[in-house]
Amino acid sequence: ACKTYDWATVDNMLERDPRLLNEKPPYRLNYFIHYLVLYGDVRKLSDYVLRSYQFQFQLKNADDKTPLALAQEQRLDELVEEIQSLIPSDDRESATMNDEREDDRSVFVDSPPTIDNRKSSVPTTVQRVTPQLLKNLTCMLTKQIFVDPVKASDGKTYERNAIIGWLRENRVSPQTGEFIDDILVDDIPTKNLIIQLRQQNLLP
Repeated sequence: ACKTYDWATVDNMLERDPRLLNEKPPYRLNYFIHYLVLYGDVRKLSDYVLRSYQFQFQLKNADDKTPLALAQEQRLDELVEEIQSLIPSDDRESATMNDEREDDRSVFVDSPPTIDNRKSSVPTTVQRVTPQLLKNLTCMLTKQIFVDPVKASDGKTYERNAIIGWLRENRVSPQTGEFIDDILVDDIPTKNLIIQLRQQNLLP
């Protein structure tokens, strides 16, 4: 479901079985947090954190990478900064260490999470809006927090009226410089996140 961006299905699965957040069957390559890094974005991560989901950021996938290491490898700077803000500074070094020993890797893939590592969840309840999150809730065209956010074909989120105005005179992305069409999709997760943050008085 993550690969097809079907977040409604993902949410329903997590509600039915919260253990899926930090556990996986041996045949899966990644934990949910790794899929979130690969197919989600910083706003979706913040949405889950806001709902008090407690991710274990020390979990490693079949390639022996933590979520932070994976985000760094993929050069997802926004996610890197957000993940770093969610884990204690003492744990950051261990979260980025990758043990390349094949014997350790095979043990990791075949062994289910233990009770001990389930207890080591990092508390991730949002207490404040980080600068990186605020940046990602702000349209780069209007410099204002989104009111009606939409995703363009470049994969970026914009204020609807702003990107429509941009597309009247430009056929390239204002962020990537690549050609984009005029197909816009409602960015519901971003809009819902803004609503939730305002309900908690974390956004003006």
